[in-house]
Amino acid sequence: EGWPEFGAPPGRLEALALGNEALNGILISQLMRRIDSIAKNYAFSASVFVTAMLSAAVLDHRPSWNFYVGALVTLASMGLY
Repeated sequence: EGWPEFGAPPGRLEALALGNEALNGILISQLMRRIDSIAKNYAFSASVFVTAMLSAAVLDHRPSWNFYVGALVTLASMGLY
């Protein structure tokens, strides 16, 4: 009964998270085909910012001042691009 090598089968929440990751992977791969390398780097930077905001909200983690300086420089370069 169940999956002996992995334990119990995934629940609804795990299956939803797995489906979300799979869909995101497909969408990102399609996006990466169509944009240039500079835009890819900006997309990666934006994902780092979103992850930092989520970890601050959910996990009560505060990045160092170095992160904020780097974020400010990156956002300024995005605006100039």
